[in-house]
Amino acid sequence: MSLPTKTFEQFVDDMVAAWSAQLGFTPTLQDGDALLALMRSVSSQALFLQAQAMVVNEVARAQTSTGADLDTFCEQFGVYRHTGSAALGEVIFSKFTAATSQVLVVPGVVVQTVGGAIQYQVIADTAQPSWSVAQNAYVLQIGDTSLTASVQALEVGSAYDVTANQLAQIATPVPGIDSVTNPGPIQNGTDNETDADYRARFVLFLNSLSKATYGAVYAAVQGQAGVTALNLEENIDLSRATRPGEFIATVDDGSGSAPSSLVAAVQAALEPVRGFTILALARAATKVEPTVTLNIKVASGYTPTSVQAAAQAAVVAAINAQPIGGPLYVATVIEAAGATAGVVSVQASTVLINGENDDLDITGFQVVKATLDDVTVGTY
Repeated sequence: MSLPTKTFEQFVDDMVAAWSAQLGFTPTLQDGDALLALMRSVSSQALFLQAQAMVVNEVARAQTSTGADLDTFCEQFGVYRHTGSAALGEVIFSKFTAATSQVLVVPGVVVQTVGGAIQYQVIADTAQPSWSVAQNAYVLQIGDTSLTASVQALEVGSAYDVTANQLAQIATPVPGIDSVTNPGPIQNGTDNETDADYRARFVLFLNSLSKATYGAVYAAVQGQAGVTALNLEENIDLSRATRPGEFIATVDDGSGSAPSSLVAAVQAALEPVRGFTILALARAATKVEPTVTLNIKVASGYTPTSVQAAAQAAVVAAINAQPIGGPLYVATVIEAAGATAGVVSVQASTVLINGENDDLDITGFQVVKATLDDVTVGTY
């Protein structure tokens, strides 16, 4: 609800007008008059009380609350904001000449973009061949010139994703190491849930209480941290055969390969909201990774390779934005590439998805995902 408000001047004017009405004539008040000073002091307090009332009104409802106030409102009902994640990837530490003794890169070493706007730190990763548990560090062996280490952004969110070779500075000196770079893009950082999305999910949660409905199921699954996409299909089983009284919740975490822990959490969330005798099963979406090729015409004045790279990234983003069960259309590829700055046109006949100039249909258990390696953009 929008509260009626007044400015300081309006408070003073209204007080003068009310006093004039009681007197029966219009007084002349000038700066320095005791009565005017009194009215102004009262108006300043009225302005303060008005501000307090506005704050109380704002935080009294989820509809008008924002930020931490919205969090505390929704958390009373057991609904928590989904937190984002810090981007995670690999960098290569290099030495100009072969090492004559072991060089250690320990967790906590910070690397950054030029100028330090985005920083990542080295983290332990037993999956990396160069990681030594005994030495608690990545080890550059004698005779080697480089090693690969895992790093994580210091801040949460997609704003700290980087393209290839952006992490080019070592912020924490490492004796024996001369340079660093990230050979590929690191683009898996996720943002905190926005106020609008959090509020909408809270409303869905309230509307679904005590109901074994589509909305109740949807809210329960959406409430699991890590679920970025969901597809509910009823009256089928895991083989996609018709089976009345059973439904499947297919989920994804944005990667196309949701972990079993997330699927287990979704399955547990389904149990309290499914109807009695209704079988509910959770499963991870199956990733379909198509290859896409296309040719574009580059406008004069633009560098072809730069435009090709931008169009490639745009197509990848468009593919990865498709929902679970959503087909990949040739038109989607054309639209994404065609909207790139510097692209005059896209040669429709050259747009091939898995080698065919045709749309890619998938099932409700699948989701299309792609990387830069899957998309090739040429020119004509």
